[in-house]
Amino acid sequence: GKNDDDGAREVMVLLKSFRLPKNHIKVCGVNTSACVFETVVSLRHKLKSSKIELLVNACNDESKSGHHSALEAFKTYHNVSLNAGKRKAA
Repeated sequence: GKNDDDGAREVMVLLKSFRLPKNHIKVCGVNTSACVFETVVSLRHKLKSSKIELLVNACNDESKSGHHSALEAFKTYHNVSLNAGKRKAA
């Protein structure tokens, strides 16, 4: 199981175990400014040529400011894209 904010090791194990492609990874999570941020940064270092897509509407944080600060930081990373998606009308 995951013991710290960085979940990249677990992602890498699953990619290998299920023989999933590593060229495009979609990421979401509970704490954008902690777990999600650390996982994306670590994946970025491990998979330099892969595209990492952050599913913004599938992320949250303890505070709005933490969430938005993390999203702004992601904009500076090469091959990390933010996908806010389109919300469907109820």
